[in-house]
Amino acid sequence: MSYYIRSKSKKLWSLNINLPLKFKNLVNIQEFRLRFLSSIFLIIIFFGLYTLGNPFFSLFFVLIFSPLFYEFDFLSYNGFKKNKIFKILIFQLLLLVFFISKFYEFDIIAKYSNFLVLLTICLSINVFFLKNYINLLAYIISNVMIISFFSLINILLLPDGLNYFFYLVILVSTMDIFAYLGGKTLGNRKIAPKISKGKTIEGTLIGLVFTIIMALLIKHLINF
Repeated sequence: MSYYIRSKSKKLWSLNINLPLKFKNLVNIQEFRLRFLSSIFLIIIFFGLYTLGNPFFSLFFVLIFSPLFYEFDFLSYNGFKKNKIFKILIFQLLLLVFFISKFYEFDIIAKYSNFLVLLTICLSINVFFLKNYINLLAYIISNVMIISFFSLINILLLPDGLNYFFYLVILVSTMDIFAYLGGKTLGNRKIAPKISKGKTIEGTLIGLVFTIIMALLIKHLINF
C-alpha cells in the first residue's frame, strides 16, 4: 500500500515539474507560433466585420467562396483550368445574387432567386463536372461546400444570424485551442493514429470541458 502511494506521489510530482516545461517548449514550437499569430489575425478581421454588421459581414463570406472553392478544386479536380474558373465564377455569381436578393429584398428578382432555386441550379451545373473530379467523394464534398455557403448566408441574414454564427465560431475555436494545448501537454493516448498522429483522448476531453464552460458563459448571444 505504501509502495502504491509513493509511486502515485512520484507521478504527481513528476507531472507538476514537467507541465511548466511542456508549456515552455510548446511556446517555442514554430507550429504553435503560426497558429497563435494566424488566430490573432483572424480574430481582428472577424471582430471588425462583426462590429460593422451586415451587409459587410455576410458579403465577406460570399466573396471568400471563390478562393476556398478554387483551393478545393486545385486538390481534387482534373479538368481544364478555364472550365474550373468558369464553373466557380457561375457559382459565385449565383451566391451573390442570392445575397443581394435576400438582403435588399428586390421584388423583381426575388421570385427567381430564392434559396432552393439557386441552390438547385448550382448543384445541377456541378453534375456536368462530375467526371472531372478525382473520385465520387470529392464531387460529394464539392456539393456540400456549395450547400454550406448558401446555408451560411441564409443564417447570417436572419435577425440574430450574426450572433448564431459568432457563438458557433467561439465554441469551435475554444475546442480547437484547448484540445491542442491539452493534447500537447497531457496527451498520451491517441484517438486515431492512422488518421491524425496528434489527436489524443486527453486533449479531446480537455477541449470538450472548456467548450462546455465557454458555451455557458456566452449563452446570452443566442438568447438562451
